[in-house]
Order: sequence, then structure tokens, then C-alpha cells
Amino acid sequence: MSTAQKLAAYMGALAVVFAVAAGVGNVVGPVGPAADQSPAVQTENGHGGMDMDGDS
Repeated sequence: MSTAQKLAAYMGALAVVFAVAAGVGNVVGPVGPAADQSPAVQTENGHGGMDMDGDS
């Protein structure tokens, strides 16, 4: 097996492993501290309460 073939096989296997890991991550969903946080609260202006006008 030539070096180019070995490199191609390695890159192919790496792509398969990455695809499987991404698929498992989508099925399982977030875990750990990030999963415990609630989503940001939206206000009537739609900017999560951030006032960018400078008016207080």
C-alpha cells in the first residue's frame, strides 16, 4: 500500500468516525452544565432586554 493510499484510508476513516460522533451527539442532545441552563428570556423588543440606544 502506498503512502497516498494509507493517507486516503486514514482520512476516510476519520470522516466516518466524525460523522458517527456528530450523529450520536444529535441523538443524545446536550449534557452537563450547558444542558441545565434555561434559554434567554425574550422581551417585547425582541433583544433579550439589551438596550443598545443608550437611553436608560
